[in-house]
Amino acid sequence: MSKPTKEQEVMHDNFFEGLIGVSKRAEDLGHQHLIYFGLQFFIQMAVDVAPNEEEVDAIIEMAISSVDKKT
Repeated sequence: MSKPTKEQEVMHDNFFEGLIGVSKRAEDLGHQHLIYFGLQFFIQMAVDVAPNEEEVDAIIEMAISSVDKKT
């Protein structure tokens, strides 16, 4: 992915804050439940929008590799 513009950075921040808000409102479902359905939702979105399976794999791999894996 290319470097985001300032406008895209604001949209990313707003999207992230929205996800946090939705997660807080649904936290009675439990973290594992939220994580499972969140991953399922976004993986399905990748499948739906990517032009082919290789692109799906690339999107998912890019997302996984961008996660801060500090423990």
